[in-house]
Amino acid sequence: MANITAASLHFEGNFHGDLNTLLFRVDFTIQFRENEAQVQFEEAARLREHDPDDDDLITAYPLPHKFNAGLSRTEDRFLKIVVLRDQTNTEIGTEELQGEVWLRRVGNNLASSEVITPILKFP
Repeated sequence: MANITAASLHFEGNFHGDLNTLLFRVDFTIQFRENEAQVQFEEAARLREHDPDDDDLITAYPLPHKFNAGLSRTEDRFLKIVVLRDQTNTEIGTEELQGEVWLRRVGNNLASSEVITPILKFP
């Protein structure tokens, strides 16, 4: 099955200039097997806050986005996450946010690959 590698989370700024809405982007690379060219996949990303004892989910996975794998065995992709500023405020001080992205082949009920990004200190 295809595999997600090199995932990272980035803060893009305020969504459409709204100070109460934040835009994050999860960048990742997918490595496909030879037999997965032109196969349809689904992908989704959510935002979480890292805690030593218990991670908080800031967003749920949205409806997955479908795409067809290209002819290349490696493909760089990104997904955007929009949240209200208050959703990211889970504790006093700096938040430690992570993106979580999953990938699955259409028709398969289980995620083929699921990866959590390194921590992004915010703000």
